[in-house]
Amino acid sequence: MLSLIAGALALSVAAQSDTVLNLGVVHRDLTGDGVLEILRLTASGVSIDSLNVTFVIESDGDTLFQTALSPLTRTISYEALGRRELSVSEHRSRIGSFAEWFFGDTKFASPEGFIEELRSIARLRVAEIPAAIARDRRRQFVIDSLMAAGQPHSQAERRARRLAGAAIDTAGAAAIWNEIQTAGVTVFTYSPGGDGLYAIAWSARDQRFYRLLECC
Repeated sequence: MLSLIAGALALSVAAQSDTVLNLGVVHRDLTGDGVLEILRLTASGVSIDSLNVTFVIESDGDTLFQTALSPLTRTISYEALGRRELSVSEHRSRIGSFAEWFFGDTKFASPEGFIEELRSIARLRVAEIPAAIARDRRRQFVIDSLMAAGQPHSQAERRARRLAGAAIDTAGAAAIWNEIQTAGVTVFTYSPGGDGLYAIAWSARDQRFYRLLECC
């Protein structure tokens, strides 16, 4: 069940510095082990008009996955619709409903259901899943290396986009994809912002989430 923090949108928030909002929390078994993971959205910033958003998956106090989403600002931009400035009330309404949209029930699927849905909208992407996993393994290796050198996760994630380079182990990635399809995990699809679309799933062998889809 989605839990939203009712006081997050109080008018006084806009005047505070280092504002931190708990946008929403859901509990789902993504790893297939029968234990519910905690999926959490938080937002922070000096003004409610521009909030940095972080998506985290936790289990038993451990962070299994963490990534930065596009900031929530009053300016929205989509390739098909162009740019538009939201009113104050529209922006606050968007913040208040963001987690409910982000964690909508249709975002969660079995591997079989995910493949069926992907075939219906972009069938060629199904064959590209091992390559997507391989690219993400390389990206995560770079992030791990940068964090081991002392860089914070947010900075390491940004740098990894430029430094990751080409995927090098597609055979290993194919084995991971085979494992995911038979492990009883749940695939979660989400938008990092704009027209982007990612899907992630848990690999018990590697003890981490991998992207199955990175689109648009």
